[in-house]
Amino acid sequence: KGIHIRLPNIKITGIALLQCVGLSLSLKCGRCRNIIDFRDIRPMEKPFIVNSVYWKHCKTCRQAIGIRYRSEYLSPFSLAIGYIDLEGCVPFDFLPSNFIIQCEKCNTDQPAINGVKRSQDNDVFCKKCYNHMVLNIDLIKYVKFAQTEKLCDDGLPAASRVKLKKKKEKEQSLGIIQGQPLPNRGVCEHYKKSYRWFRFPCCGKIFPCDVCHDLHSDHESKWANRMICGFCSKEQPFSDKDCSCGKSLTKKAVSHWEGGKGNRDTSTMNKRDKQKYSGMNKTISKKAQKK
Repeated sequence: KGIHIRLPNIKITGIALLQCVGLSLSLKCGRCRNIIDFRDIRPMEKPFIVNSVYWKHCKTCRQAIGIRYRSEYLSPFSLAIGYIDLEGCVPFDFLPSNFIIQCEKCNTDQPAINGVKRSQDNDVFCKKCYNHMVLNIDLIKYVKFAQTEKLCDDGLPAASRVKLKKKKEKEQSLGIIQGQPLPNRGVCEHYKKSYRWFRFPCCGKIFPCDVCHDLHSDHESKWANRMICGFCSKEQPFSDKDCSCGKSLTKKAVSHWEGGKGNRDTSTMNKRDKQKYSGMNKTISKKAQKK
């Protein structure tokens, strides 16, 4: 039961077993779609322990957001790190997390690797046999199974336990699903011609642009080195080239017509376009010159 976190394209060279000991996720509020970050979620050691549930309140609508993590060992034969039980939210993005690995040659547990980011090679050498191990997390899938029982809310104030009649809403998607477009195809209010999201190395989180990052973060943004296509949600290194799905992630300068959606600005129009210089010899009124 719960939501299974699978890592189908994970790279584990020289690693026999892997366990997540500090899970960090971005969760989306089920009521107002606001993003809430949970850092260093410890796995549940014994069943039915109230303290194993982590709670926060949405800053926008004050809804109680709860998460519980049930860890499992990842191996080449089972590419999953466990289950999460959620209350009032859905998963949105995987943040830098902490892992413990076991050497494939001597079966020795290694010290925890903290802050493992996606799509980056983490090189580790065994403390006993000096075996070279590489960990790289790429694609992450959230698979929903049967609904778990409601998380215990004994630790919440009485105002948070008031049950309201919920409006029937469309079920939200679990995280960013590769093959499906991003919301509004990745376009934000600051850059209307950019069809992509960026992953910033300073915090490992995704935002539509650097302005959105600075508005919702307490630190200055660094140059993003990875991006997510707004048409197919494929994460890839930052580039100005078209995505493998065939779509252009930025709106390019085009000719005048282009089916009615072409360029109308003569300053950026191609010099071979006859409309660029048309009307230059026309008489301009003094009223228009004043503008």
